Amino acid sequence: MTYPALGFWLIFETPLLKSDRVTNVAELLTDPRWPWQPSLVRPMPSPGEGLYPWPGGKIAAKALRGAVEDVIRSDSATGIYLSTSRQDAGNHVFLIVDNGTPRTHKEGRIPYTALGLCRYPVPPGKSIDAWLALVRELATVLEAKHGVIWVDADERYIIARQFVSGSPRPREAPDHPGNESYRIIHARRDLGERYVRFPGWATFLRSAHVDAIGGREKLLATVNPPVVHDVGDLLYLQLSASVDDALSDETQARRRALIELLTPIIVPLAPARPAA
Repeated sequence: MTYPALGFWLIFETPLLKSDRVTNVAELLTDPRWPWQPSLVRPMPSPGEGLYPWPGGKIAAKALRGAVEDVIRSDSATGIYLSTSRQDAGNHVFLIVDNGTPRTHKEGRIPYTALGLCRYPVPPGKSIDAWLALVRELATVLEAKHGVIWVDADERYIIARQFVSGSPRPREAPDHPGNESYRIIHARRDLGERYVRFPGWATFLRSAHVDAIGGREKLLATVNPPVVHDVGDLLYLQLSASVDDALSDETQARRRALIELLTPIIVPLAPARPAA
């Protein structure tokens, strides 16, 4: 079964492991604005370290924040995975955040990743706009250097983009998940610095990225995004006011304009191999 969903992907440079930002991150990961509270905690094991003692089931709300903070601070984990269910049909939200342990090799000058998915529509009394605000706050606390939020009628395409997976599809569009993954594999070292990803429904760009394509005024005039926020050093562009219009023709026209503007700094095609 497929589900409509929103998914975010952020990259950041400074490790969380021993920083004073851990408490703030734990607060955001257990914030009541999550449409479904992820309360299954899975530490990501760290090579060469003892296995972190995994909690056996869902953690009670009053203990959840402390458990999340403990995992992020642990030398026995490379990060944290939070979910709402072990069964795919009920896993309406998941989150993965690297903690930046030096024991794990991460490629790139901006090596660490935070990503998450939220199915849509959300339960009564919850707000997807509140969830989006929460993602922006997470980007601020992590001091993210680049990010994308996707909306899709099939969450599998979002997950493929988040995990940079899939094989090249020469007959598909350049931003097909497999085609973009192939580009990123060959340009990951400079992703977030010299290069950015194909934009999504919402995109986080550094001031250096904005300057590289002609500046903020040109960007806003060309794309005309209805939602704009300053998020630390990042400029957040959202291509429709409502997620319900995320796949509309008008929104897609804005995205094409943004792709054209960003083309000089979008992850490039890998250089062709010389003939044998």
